Amino acid sequence: MSPKASELPGTRDIVCPYCKGDLTVSANCMSMPCSHCNQHLNIQAILSSPSETKKKYSSKTRDIVCPYCKGNLTVPAKGVSIPCSHCNQHLDIQAILSPSKEKKKYSSETRDIVCPYCKGTLTVSTNCMSTPCIHCNQHINIKALLAPQEEKEKYSVEKRRLHCFQCEKEIFADEKAFAVICKYCSRRNDLSDYTVKSRLAQKLETHGTLYLKKTGKIEIPNVQVGDAIVQGVIKGNLKAVGTVEVLKRGEIHGKITCRKLIVNNGGIFDGSIEMLDARSNHS
Repeated sequence: MSPKASELPGTRDIVCPYCKGDLTVSANCMSMPCSHCNQHLNIQAILSSPSETKKKYSSKTRDIVCPYCKGNLTVPAKGVSIPCSHCNQHLDIQAILSPSKEKKKYSSETRDIVCPYCKGTLTVSTNCMSTPCIHCNQHINIKALLAPQEEKEKYSVEKRRLHCFQCEKEIFADEKAFAVICKYCSRRNDLSDYTVKSRLAQKLETHGTLYLKKTGKIEIPNVQVGDAIVQGVIKGNLKAVGTVEVLKRGEIHGKITCRKLIVNNGGIFDGSIEMLDARSNHS
């Protein structure tokens, strides 16, 4: 006869019939997952005396190789499925233990890829759909990275180089970003383009392009931009790390600092000019 629960105080040591791992369980426990192989165990059946009751839980173990990461695992021969302890991919144990023609769908090669965000290297299965980067934790679409070049382009992250307005140290920003925080002085650097169609009397400082329309007028001591296309009037000093172009009827009264200056017919420039070194790259 099976012992009664009241006759089983405390805990009992048992052996998992699937993976043969040792467990300590409460004598009154009904069922629980094995802490080694995660198979669900009927504790009372294992603790009962008739061997016939235990037979349905008996199992041999098999050593297998994960088809995704090639890691070695020991699994119960009668197990149905289990996550790989190395790569966490879900494995169909019976399909892996079946004849080779059934295993083909699990066959896998690995490829070395470069994370499009942090440029870190990873080794992934060619059957993997997506995974977080182990370096920057950004989610990567593996299928898109392994696809033809035109599919990869949407994941490419282009960088632009510029100098912080405050500390003047070199920093990098995504091409499509609207602003970037300097990692040295924490200054916010504006990357937006601005179109001015009326009078502007407030500070303007951006790594983007200034489009000053015919009706636009800027009257401030200093304007700092990436590039400038001027059809209106600027009364003050203009600094551009790129090109300044004065179109017909455009006027600049003050000092211009830039890498390239273009004054079209009908454009007016009244002031001094300082040319930046064309070999330097500030944006």
